[in-house]
Amino acid sequence: MRRIRSFFKNFGKRLRIVVQSEYDFQEKGNYSISPRRITLLFLSIIIFFVALTIYLMGFTQLRQLLPSYTDPVIREQLYELERKTDSLNYELFIINQYNENIHVLLLGKDTVDNISHRYQPSSGQQVEYKSSEADSQFRATYEQESQFNIHTNTPDERHSAISSFTFFPPLSGGIITSNFDIGKKHVGIDLVSKDNDAVMSTLDGVVIFTGWTIETGYVIIISHGHNIISVYKHNSAILKSQGDYVDAGEAIAICGNSGELSTGSHLHFEIWYENRVVNPLEFISF
Repeated sequence: MRRIRSFFKNFGKRLRIVVQSEYDFQEKGNYSISPRRITLLFLSIIIFFVALTIYLMGFTQLRQLLPSYTDPVIREQLYELERKTDSLNYELFIINQYNENIHVLLLGKDTVDNISHRYQPSSGQQVEYKSSEADSQFRATYEQESQFNIHTNTPDERHSAISSFTFFPPLSGGIITSNFDIGKKHVGIDLVSKDNDAVMSTLDGVVIFTGWTIETGYVIIISHGHNIISVYKHNSAILKSQGDYVDAGEAIAICGNSGELSTGSHLHFEIWYENRVVNPLEFISF
């Protein structure tokens, strides 16, 4: 207790600091100071640096060095990047499904149904959609007013849509040896022609696949837009490359006998519309 009283008693007393030379002990200067002033000086210095740090970290670019700080511009850029990533993931999903359909086309199987696949955003959150009261009332009113409408989107309309195109025969003078039979999984027609006859594109379009498989030999697939795709199998040679644009009636391959499923020189020809195979004889006169 006495030490504490003595400390506070001497806290306000002034002290003199004398500076002398080390060689001749000549006095170079003296300073009068008290512990109170020293304490206030140190406190002032600490407060100054604390205020300077707060200013630099709060109102200058140095605040970006703080681990918990996120610049609003950076947050906006991150959000934009996330949105673009989701869009790219969706486009990649569509491309992968399209490539999968092209693959099964080569195998003569049915394509993947777009409706049965659902794209999930990269956030991984399950979004639940709920109809508002106004939306429910609108739906009820619309259904009541349209329940006696005769017009519906039937398969005949899909058929008439593709029928508006004029298809070019893929082989000139080709003879049909095997008809379209979905029950036997023969999803096209077989045309016999002379060796080395030119195989021609049935419509204008872009070559989306050229390649060779063990069963179907040399294959070329052309996209004609409007969800129409034509497939040409068992060729002896391919004349076009992937990405080439071709006109209707332009030579794209040479008729041949390639592939294990071929028993002679012929062309296996398919037409796909909206991811479903259709009978070429309904649209082309051979």
